[in-house]
Formats: sequence, structure tokens, C-alpha cells
Amino acid sequence: MKIFSGTSNLELANSISNKINISLSKISINRFKDGEINIKINENVRGKNACIIQSTCTPVNENLMELLLITDALKRAAAKKIVAIIPYFGYSRQDRRINSESVPISAKLIANLLSASGINQIVTIDVHFEQIQGFFDITFDSIPVKKIFLNDIKKKNFLDPVVVAPDFGGIHRARQISNAMKNIDIAVIEKYRPNVNQTKVANIIGNVKNRICIIIDDIIDTASTLCKSAYYLKNKGASKIICYITHPVLSGNALDNMRSSVIDEFILCDTIPINASFKQILPNMKILTSRASAKNFPFCTIKPNIALAPIPDIRLFKLQNIVKSSSIIPEYIEFIDIAGLVKGASEGCGNFKIPVLKICAKSEDIFINSLKKESSKIEIIPILENSDLGKIINCGCKILNLNNFFTVGKKEVRSWLIHHNTTALQASEYFAKKFNVGLTNILAANPGVDVFLPVAGTKIIIPKQLILPDIQYTGIVINTVEMRLFYFPKNSNIVIIFPIGIGQVGTETPNNWTTFIKNKKYGPTWIPTQSMRKEYLSRGKILLKVYPPGKNNPMGLYALYLENLYAIHGTNANFGIGLRVTHGCIRLRDADIKYLFDHVPIGTVVKFINEPIKVSLELDGSKYIEVHYPLSNSLKTFKSLYHDPIKIPKKIYDFIRDPKVNQFVVTKAFQERHGFPINIVKN
Repeated sequence: MKIFSGTSNLELANSISNKINISLSKISINRFKDGEINIKINENVRGKNACIIQSTCTPVNENLMELLLITDALKRAAAKKIVAIIPYFGYSRQDRRINSESVPISAKLIANLLSASGINQIVTIDVHFEQIQGFFDITFDSIPVKKIFLNDIKKKNFLDPVVVAPDFGGIHRARQISNAMKNIDIAVIEKYRPNVNQTKVANIIGNVKNRICIIIDDIIDTASTLCKSAYYLKNKGASKIICYITHPVLSGNALDNMRSSVIDEFILCDTIPINASFKQILPNMKILTSRASAKNFPFCTIKPNIALAPIPDIRLFKLQNIVKSSSIIPEYIEFIDIAGLVKGASEGCGNFKIPVLKICAKSEDIFINSLKKESSKIEIIPILENSDLGKIINCGCKILNLNNFFTVGKKEVRSWLIHHNTTALQASEYFAKKFNVGLTNILAANPGVDVFLPVAGTKIIIPKQLILPDIQYTGIVINTVEMRLFYFPKNSNIVIIFPIGIGQVGTETPNNWTTFIKNKKYGPTWIPTQSMRKEYLSRGKILLKVYPPGKNNPMGLYALYLENLYAIHGTNANFGIGLRVTHGCIRLRDADIKYLFDHVPIGTVVKFINEPIKVSLELDGSKYIEVHYPLSNSLKTFKSLYHDPIKIPKKIYDFIRDPKVNQFVVTKAFQERHGFPINIVKN
């Protein structure tokens, strides 16, 4: 047998030839300057069986024409039998005339062309519509991948899974998986197509609440339909979504759609090569690994394998000795062991968003079985053995253009990494995020200090200590003046505290208001009001009429809806926490809003308060006061150097009039308003 490969999927062809110990036969495939394809068979094929491996994927017409010309060349060279292995069969979705429109039945035309070219047999995987086999006058075999999918699903041993058919046409495929897994439940996504590459979800049929949804489909194209379906599944209560897809067409906005989707894992076959740009899909999914096989695992899932390595720096220990800090906190850098798995993986795409192709199974076995050859054993190749980790880390920092600086205190010496071109605002938000505080909290605690561009030796106070508001400890309490959210879990003696962003002057967040969580939404949609669009237009920015769910939505990925159209939500920006930036809603960092989304039940009471002064009497008799700047009610006051006076409630007035209290310290606290607790008891 002679095996030839076109240019569409050379990696798969090499894998097949390696496994069956038959080298790829020699063929020349060139392009003339006008784009015409020139084919030359460089081996004797007279009287021999010939096999062509060629997917008709993007560019579809180029790859199809290449296949036809290779076939014609083999036929003219007197090959005995020609078998075309077409892992992905292009044009298979155009198999009918809809509503008698004046359109071709493209799948039938392609079938005629392939038959006429001299092909004797076609072998493909999971053809889109089984009925197109009737278009061919030659042998046509479509091999399902359900066994490979089943093997991976069974290995994972999911708890309470449900198989989801992406449409009514996929019920048969879902039923096959269900039957093989002892008749687990099936759900169906009901949808319709208003236009080409456009699909709308109408309903979810079946129970997916608190269950792992396994979506089985044959093609992922722009990924828009799949990702929208996943949003609906999440909103119906699905705990996890895993997609098994045979053919990764990945056209149009597929990259953006997959990156911003709620799908936990994409598992793909290699019938179509995965573009190098898709190495940046799905960050923050971590699998620690130290080795990988080089090329024999084209069946894969896009999921990053990340190794965390602390950056060795002797200066940390020297600083600790100088200031006698109790601990050292190094900075970490993330490395992804991707070498050998993806062609071009080491092309410098960065270290935070490169996914690794996770080993699941070997789809080339499908074709090997069809050729009735035994597969050889796969050798696992260790990577980076006996390597100098320190050199690798330093090299990584240089490539990524990272700068290193240190913060020093009695409790810790900490190392920090930021990019060389990071702005002062971005660096400050990064710093505040690490300590889980808001920017205003840091600014108030450090008057006269440039916290955005601190010079070496600058002392910065991080306001980690605080006094709880004087209110019943239930549900969610939002003290707008200090820009903090307090969550008191039911039947617990703990409190979870998050910094927040609140409403601007003129679009203030409500005060002295008690409401409750009416609804929770994964993937909220934001519809700017007319006044919002006018406001942004005055700043030179045009807002869309509707922001659909995804990474460009200013509300982020999670939202807890209150009464009167207010919401507690995430953000798509890298700043604004601890600042007055919203139009009245509460903004949180991504990880913080996700925690609330996962833990706060619908119906939880939410109280908005405005307490610029908080006091505390400790068990040892000491008294503390915490004073914040009151929220400005006018833009003039907000922009001026002068601030609104603070009204002292009688209860607090009585508290600070105690003879044991140092009035000088109290007066200073009201003047400075640092926003952290100060002991006001005399010596």
C-alpha cells in the first residue's frame, strides 16, 4: 500500500504512517504564481493500492481541488485502487434545498466530483448527515467516534451526568452515548436558525440543574451557538459543561466566543488542524504536568497545563535579615509544558493564556483500524530533564519583559512582578487586588504619598484591619462610604469582606435601603440607557445598544439582581474597585463576584448603609475608632480639596466622651480620616 498526504493535515498523516510503520509516499504539491495547483507523484504506484489522507477543511476549495488532482494523478499512474481518507468532509452541511430555494445541493455535487475523479472508496469520520452516503456511487464509510468519546467519559467517572444533544438532529448521537452509559438522562437544546451561521436557543428540554452536562456534537464552527447554549444550561443550573466535538472548524469569531464562554472543557478531534492562535483560549484552567508525548496524541482537549514556579531571588532573604520580617512571599511565574504537542507552540505567545492539548485518546487509530493494521506502542518522551530551573525562570521573565520590585514590612517581605509597560493605575490595581483592598482605601490610608508611582523606600500602609458596621450580622451589608461589602453566611460566625466600586456623583448607589437578591444571572446582558450613551459620547466613546454576555460586557460574567434594576456584578475592566465609577450598581472583581454567585442564595437580604464612623469596644477594654471620608453629594465638592463635614451620631458621641479616651487622638482621627482602626484609649 502507498500512503499519500495532501497539505491539509500533514500531522495526522504522519501519525497514521508512524503507527502502521508505512512511510508516507513521495509527492510534490506546488502552486504556480497564478494560484493553480501542480501535482507530481514521485513513486511507482502501478498495480498498487493507494491511500490519500486529506481533510476538505479551510481553505475548503483549495483542499478539495488538491484531493481531486492527486486522485487523477494516481489514476493516470495506473494505481489499482484509490482510497480517500477524508477526516473532515467539507460541504456535508449543504445536503438539501430548503423551501425550494434556488440553491445548489452542494454535497451531491461534491459526491459527483469525487466519484468521477477515480476514487474507489471514501473513509470519513462522523459525517454531518448520514443520508449523504446515498449521493455516492462508490463505497462510502463514515466511522463514528463515540467509542473514543465514551472511553474518555468513563475514565472521568462523572457524578450525575446528563448527555445534552445540541439540537434535535443530535438526539441519535446523544442516545448512543446514553445507552452505552447505562441509560443516563438526555437533555435537548431546542433552537432555530434565522440565518446562515446564526442560531437562537428557544428552550432546554430536560433536567440539567446541579448536573454535569456532556454536550456531544460533530462540528464546532464559529462556536456562537454552542456558547449560547452553554449560557442557557448554566442559567438552568448546570454545575459543569464539557463539550465533545469531532470536527473543530473554528471559523469567524470562534476564538473570542470560546475564550469568553462558560464551558469548562472543550474536547476536540484532530480531523482539522487547530490553528496556533487558539493556544490562547481558556486561561486559568490548570493541570500540573512534567512530561508529554511528542506527536502521537492529536485527539485533544484545549486546556492549559500550568506549572507554578517560585522565582528564586536572594534579595528576599537579605531584606528579611535587615527588617527582621517573619515571612517571605516570593512571586510566581507560570510555565506551560506544551513542547511537542502543538506545532508552533514555542512561538512566544506568552505564558498566561497558552492552553496545552490534553492527552485523551488517539483519533488516528480510527483510520488505522480501517486499514486493518496494528498500532505500535507509544513512547513517552520526558521533557526538560536535568534542566536548570533558575535559568528557565530568568529567561521567562526576560522574554515576558517583567519587572521585579519588593515590599517590606514586619510581617512579610514580598516580591512583585509587573510588565514593563504597565501603567501606574494598572499597577496600583494589581497591588490592591493582591491585598484584597480597594484603591480608595489605600489612598485614604496614605495621605501625601503617591501610591501610583511610589519611589524606592516609600512606606505604604495597607488597611487590612477594620471594624464591622454596627448592624445585625445577616445576609449582605454594603457600607457605601467605605466601599466594602460584608457577607455573613447563614448559620456561621464568619464574615466575608470584599472591596467594591460604587456609583458616581449624580448616579449614586442607594443608601439606607433594604432589599434582597431577586435573581442570579450567569452571563448578564447590559443595555445602556439613553443618558449613559449620551454621557459616553461626550467623552468620545460610542456605546453599543446592547452588550451581549461575554468578555466585552462591562457587567462581567456574573450578576446578582436586586429590586429597582440594581445589581451586584463583575467587571470587564482592570480598575474601578474602591472607586466611584458605576451608574449606581455595585462592582466587584471577577473572583469576588464569582464567590458571591456560587454561595449567596436567592432571597438573601441586602442592606445598604452609610456609616463613615465605626467604633469598637474590645474585650481588653481598649476602644477603637475608624473614620472614613463621607461621600460627596455634588461634583463641586467631589473635585475640591474640601470635604463634607461628618455628622456624629449620639451613640458614637457618647462612646468617645469616655474619660479614658484620648480626645487629641479622636480629633486627629476625624481630621485625617484614614479609614483604618485607631486605638483612642489613653496609655
